[in-house]
Amino acid sequence: MQSTDLVGFRTLVLIRDAWRATRGGEEAIRARQHDRLEKLVAFARARSRFYRKHYQALPDGPVDLSRIPIVTKSELMARFDDWVTDPDITKAAVEDFVADPSHAGQQYLDRYTVWMTSGSTGTPAILLQDERAIAAMTALGIARAAPAWIGASEVRAFLSRGVRGALVFATGGHFMALSMAQRAMHQGSWLKNIAKIVSVTTPVPEIVAELNDLDPTIVASYASGHMLLAEEQAAGRLMIDPVLLLSTGESLPPERRRRIEAMFKRSIRETYGASEIQIAAFECRHGRLHVNADWVILEPVDEDNRPVPPGKPSHTVLATSLANRVQPIIRYDLGDRITLLPDACECGSPLPAIRVDGRTDEILTFRNKDGDPVNVLPTALAATVTETPGLHRYQLIRTAPDRLVVRFEPEPGWVADTVWTSVERVIRDVLRTNNLENVVVERSCDAPTPISRSGKLRQVWSEPAS
Repeated sequence: MQSTDLVGFRTLVLIRDAWRATRGGEEAIRARQHDRLEKLVAFARARSRFYRKHYQALPDGPVDLSRIPIVTKSELMARFDDWVTDPDITKAAVEDFVADPSHAGQQYLDRYTVWMTSGSTGTPAILLQDERAIAAMTALGIARAAPAWIGASEVRAFLSRGVRGALVFATGGHFMALSMAQRAMHQGSWLKNIAKIVSVTTPVPEIVAELNDLDPTIVASYASGHMLLAEEQAAGRLMIDPVLLLSTGESLPPERRRRIEAMFKRSIRETYGASEIQIAAFECRHGRLHVNADWVILEPVDEDNRPVPPGKPSHTVLATSLANRVQPIIRYDLGDRITLLPDACECGSPLPAIRVDGRTDEILTFRNKDGDPVNVLPTALAATVTETPGLHRYQLIRTAPDRLVVRFEPEPGWVADTVWTSVERVIRDVLRTNNLENVVVERSCDAPTPISRSGKLRQVWSEPAS
């Protein structure tokens, strides 16, 4: 059986399982979560050298999640070759693979999809997804998210106008959304016939022109991307009428949501996840994020990693992905702050609901040499800067309409001046593309500094009011 056929078969099986789990209520979801956790821990102990040593003090028998040691991104990346469960995988070889942006969406070793995190916690991670994980992610989108987002009115609109998707995401690197879209297109999926990838690194007028030409009925982007498009729609430059708006990768604050929905006269639907845990939660029609608790475990904890009760914001969240076995993610400090909602949702779903705080970037508004405002998406800068060789972590701060301050740290063994030359060049390329050659790019003497209680680095923001 071909790889794509196998994924398709697994996906169908998992769609049915997700449907049955929801119908079975909280008990069915807990049973699946427990069974999958037991199997994952056993597999990790048997196949991963890192986990075998990390769990050597754990007793045999049933798994007690609270006794499992916590892991961090930097810890796992430092032990990459011991962490993975497939001995054919090496960090050096995967780094060579992701060094070529054209490999995005292609399979590594003909069996793994690869993407990278943004490095918002200071250490970018390289993540591989096996076919089981991809099938689970796809199944959850079809079985749970799609029915929550697409009702009778949306179906009628799609039948009348067709299905055309605009995926407004960062390109030029191995980012999760891009890699998944390009993976589907490489494999001859129907997606390539109905969807177009629009890069956020292109100037806003070009993005607007592409969307006006496409007239998409589905628009997927980051929250900041949707906000920028809403402003263009309000100004009359963008003239589209999407049926469905999907937001991912950033938090969607209420005021931003209201502005977007007012401009497009459509509800926007949100997913919550990360490169490590993918589609952890999806938004129902009542505006709540429901956790796919049969495939993902989210533990909201305080500063001392003690559980926090429902209704109280966490300091961080410990995440466990029950789908991916090639790189087991078990009690992984994700760094996000979430609140487990205490009351049941009106939609009737037995899946727990959360509120997410964090990961919100904002659009940067500069002035060009003629004094005209020019909007730049944070991801347009971050997507290019993240790929700079030798760059460990960074922060980009708009301090004035014509000034961008850069804080950065090089990787060990790299010369800071050499890294800075590359960072400055790619930033100036983005600014030049947006006709912002006049903007001063200033190298800061300060190191990147976490600015939230979670310790996460906010990578791109604007200090003064626009």
